[in-house]
Amino acid sequence: MGNGFQVGVIGCGNIAAAHLNAYKLLKEKELLGDVTIAALCDVSRDNALRFASPAGGVSQFQGVGPQNDPMHAPHVYATDFQSQAPRVFSDYKEMLGAVALDAVEIYATLHTHHVIALDALRAGKHVFAEKPLAISIKAARAMVEEAERRGLILGVAESFRFQKAQRVKKWIIDQGLIGAPRLSISVAAGGYWSPDHIVAHTAWRHKKLLGAGGWAVDCLVHGAHARRYLFGEVEEVSGTVQTIEPLRRRRDESGRIVEEVACDCDDTICASLFFRGGMVSHIAQSWAGSPHAPLGADMVYGTEGCIAKDLAIRNDGRQIPMQRAFDEKAGAALIQRFFPKGVEDVFALETLDFLRAAQGHGPMESSGREGLMDLAVCFALLESSTVGKRVKIEDIVSGRLSQYEDPINRHHNI
Repeated sequence: MGNGFQVGVIGCGNIAAAHLNAYKLLKEKELLGDVTIAALCDVSRDNALRFASPAGGVSQFQGVGPQNDPMHAPHVYATDFQSQAPRVFSDYKEMLGAVALDAVEIYATLHTHHVIALDALRAGKHVFAEKPLAISIKAARAMVEEAERRGLILGVAESFRFQKAQRVKKWIIDQGLIGAPRLSISVAAGGYWSPDHIVAHTAWRHKKLLGAGGWAVDCLVHGAHARRYLFGEVEEVSGTVQTIEPLRRRRDESGRIVEEVACDCDDTICASLFFRGGMVSHIAQSWAGSPHAPLGADMVYGTEGCIAKDLAIRNDGRQIPMQRAFDEKAGAALIQRFFPKGVEDVFALETLDFLRAAQGHGPMESSGREGLMDLAVCFALLESSTVGKRVKIEDIVSGRLSQYEDPINRHHNI
């Protein structure tokens, strides 16, 4: 493959297309430098071949979910943005021994993240893992500690931080345009996977020992990261989780059920996040509900105004279009830092964040420790629902409270 910074990708399923499209965009924008994808690995060798080059002879990835979902990204080959096809493996340990990699990116099933990451870190590789970071807090903590001990970069693919709407909202808050944040309320139910579809056609998301939690982990990890980015650190969490739809199903085009899974983790959450300084965030969200009447609302209230959709509304009634204010007043340097060369694709931005850090150009914004703290919010909710009281984040991160996650750790020998 040649010299330069070499990356191996482990896990070539639904989300891999979005990540490889990110590489393609970075290459087109001349932001990729001498980075190449030297190897692709999946337990199904055909999955890896599918993304290597057209010569692999495997049918193109079709995507799942709604058209605007990352798992419905257009198919792409590595040879679309680099001259040589990556080597293809079905065993990541073989890949680590056979190719001189500088870093690995992990897009495999969640319960394998910590095993692969620890092996890669011990082999001296920087690691970038899809969200959520790990199957449990104990597993995530082991990953973070191993990376820090070895002086390696561990990052989490947390796309929400890089959304333009989040960057703009953060800037609005930092400018004091709504005063000090005091309360946020978020409600979302229904949608594409409701009421009972197998989310992303991956049944493991509905099994505790494989997915850790349902909405409380797979989706709240995004919400936790976004809120920590906007409002600072969470100190305590209180709430409940429920399973509204005990059976999830996948149907073919005629409506015939072709797969069914009994759920043993949540599809619905109700959480209150208590931040340092008194800020509170209330979240009620679900994969259940009606697909025909999705409900969504996301509000932030401050001492001098509020944020509603794309407006900052002052208490005196003055409305500030947030995007226009950001474009006019944020300054070219900040805009360039957030969106280099005009790139706004979140997968490209998170990938660039990792690659720059792994090549020694500063710390990651979305580091493994950030991923650990995001996951701690999720498990704090699950533990709160289990023990029936408000719980402290520090008790989750330290492992002092682990009643919900203990069976996961025992099952995976963590």
